[in-house]
Amino acid sequence: MSFIKQFYQQKMGCIACYERRPFERLEQEIIPPACTIKSVITPEQLTKMINNVLLIDVRELMEREIFNIGGISIPLSQLNQESIKLNKSADIVVYCKSGIRSKLAAQQLLAEGYKSVRSLDGGIENWMKFKMNESSNM
Repeated sequence: MSFIKQFYQQKMGCIACYERRPFERLEQEIIPPACTIKSVITPEQLTKMINNVLLIDVRELMEREIFNIGGISIPLSQLNQESIKLNKSADIVVYCKSGIRSKLAAQQLLAEGYKSVRSLDGGIENWMKFKMNESSNM
């Protein structure tokens, strides 16, 4: 068993990685911080393709009951157990309230070998803003 020390650039103000220190992990388990996930999708892009993606809400169930944009519910805390049931070649979009947990979920799924995973940029907060602007422009 060998360990390597991995350093990542930390972004000031990033909730996912700021304040974290360099860490050590087994070589095959090294994953970059969630803030480096480049695969995001805007609410406008998602609106155009919502019926052609596997939409996953990674918020807790009580949050989902308040408001959701559809898809299946797999809370981030249960993603490890539930992800084995998903198709690894599916086009997946994950979302949460603000986009932080969905970036962590996207990171986790990509590390598990999923081919196409994107996080809804800004979460459902940004989705609601987009929808309100869209309806006021009609």
